[in-house]
Amino acid sequence: MTSLALLHDLSLIGASFRCESVRNCRWVDEVVSEAPWVVDQAFIDKWEIDYVAHDEDPYAATGHDDVYSYAKSQGASS
Repeated sequence: MTSLALLHDLSLIGASFRCESVRNCRWVDEVVSEAPWVVDQAFIDKWEIDYVAHDEDPYAATGHDDVYSYAKSQGASS
C-alpha cells in the first residue's frame, strides 16, 4: 500500500484548525464546531443560521439519503 493510500482517510488538518480557518472568513459570523451530522430545522432555528455551506455530493447517513437535504430543499445552502 502506498503512502497516499494510507493517507486517504486521514484529515490533513485537525477540526480545531479547520474551524479557526473558517472563523477568519469575511462572511462567517459564527462557527458551530459541535454541529450535528444531520442539519434540520431545529438546528437552523437554534443557531439562527442563514446559510449552510457544503459541496454538491450527497452525504448519506442512517435513515438519510443526504444529511443536507433539508437545507437544500429550503434554498438555504450552497
